Amino acid sequence: MTDAAKLHRDSIVFDLHEDTLSQVNDRFKDVDLVTGEGAPEYDLHVTIPRLRDGGVDAVCWAIYTHSREKTPDFLNRALGMAGRAYGIAHRSGAVVARTAQDIRDAKAAGKLAIVLTIENAILLGGKIEPLYSFHALGVRVLGLVWNTRNELGAGITTAKEGEGLTDFGKKVVREAGKIGMIIDLAHLTEEGVRDVLDSTDAPVISTHTNARGKCNVPRNHQDDTIREIAKRGGVLGVNFCPKFLNNTEKAALDDVLEMIVYLMEIAGPGAVALGSDYDGIRRPPEGLERPDRLQNLTAALIDRGLDEETVCGFLGGNAMRVFETVCG
Repeated sequence: MTDAAKLHRDSIVFDLHEDTLSQVNDRFKDVDLVTGEGAPEYDLHVTIPRLRDGGVDAVCWAIYTHSREKTPDFLNRALGMAGRAYGIAHRSGAVVARTAQDIRDAKAAGKLAIVLTIENAILLGGKIEPLYSFHALGVRVLGLVWNTRNELGAGITTAKEGEGLTDFGKKVVREAGKIGMIIDLAHLTEEGVRDVLDSTDAPVISTHTNARGKCNVPRNHQDDTIREIAKRGGVLGVNFCPKFLNNTEKAALDDVLEMIVYLMEIAGPGAVALGSDYDGIRRPPEGLERPDRLQNLTAALIDRGLDEETVCGFLGGNAMRVFETVCG
């Protein structure tokens, strides 16, 4: 019988999307993420101690920007959040990882690996040159849009019918592939996803998106799109947002489990990963309220009858495959 606690501990546990940087930047300025001091029990989900207690080895921390109207100083905001991540890494002993090997080395040393990501490439300002600057800064995942519109395209809530990427958006996708930056499909329209897949041969990820065939909301991908992402070697990070699990305001661990199983059935076990959206959602599922409770999910997957290889792949192995392919 599989020991879920040991499997969780031995696996690389890699969360593809957390919005913690924007939370401490905007709402919880006095919280010390390194010690957890001042962190509310539930309103802020992630702290370094909670990640450690949850056996989390690597996290994608998003540098998130809403829109020009709400965040006109978006470039200073982005640099400030990146600097905060580096400061947290320095104080806590974590590392800012740029490659899959960096993540493996961090786990071997008992350190947390932080991967910087961009959520909303409005940060490029319509120019290709900042892409290289953000890559040099350590950003390894590029979310092309959020729900709003930018020079690359429009998010799912603002796009016109049939709208995909702009020519500039397609150029960014091609150039990102050349320099080793992973494209994140989250928040894109289905047409936008197809434009990405037509513009690159590299595997892509949708860091925090579920299946529309299981929960019919626009933010989730259509099943055929998910199959195409999987066919290209990409992965989807399962989002814990109740709205994207069961289209209500409340969910439980079983809802997450059912979404994982559904995705594996339509796309294969190698296409499904962890993408909690901690600190980007208000109310995570019961039993998974914070990252220190993620072992509950591992135990549930084992109880469901999934084999060890499949569970390890979900926890981090599948995401690591994409990182190694694109980033080295």
